[in-house]
Amino acid sequence: MEPHRVVAIEVSAPGRRNDPHPAALQLGDGRQVSAMRAIMDIRYGVASYVVVDGDRTISVRVVGPCPHCGLEYLRADDDATTSDRLMRLPASPFAGRSLVPPG
Repeated sequence: MEPHRVVAIEVSAPGRRNDPHPAALQLGDGRQVSAMRAIMDIRYGVASYVVVDGDRTISVRVVGPCPHCGLEYLRADDDATTSDRLMRLPASPFAGRSLVPPG
């Protein structure tokens, strides 16, 4: 299974404004998938997602629950540090549009 490359994100803050999480992932092929869909895909092995940072490819993983909002969320940190590559991605140009599941 070829991983989907994440190129941008849509962010929300379900618990507190200073505690944002990815709400949707913009994929390299132009599609957008909700964070909830990506979490389910990863949990059940249906699909995988990656962030490319220079010469490194970092897997997106499910973590949580968040201590502020209580929800699971997505991260991309290859060394389990506070440096989340997923949250460093640019904002999705399709923020707020309907989401299409990956094929």
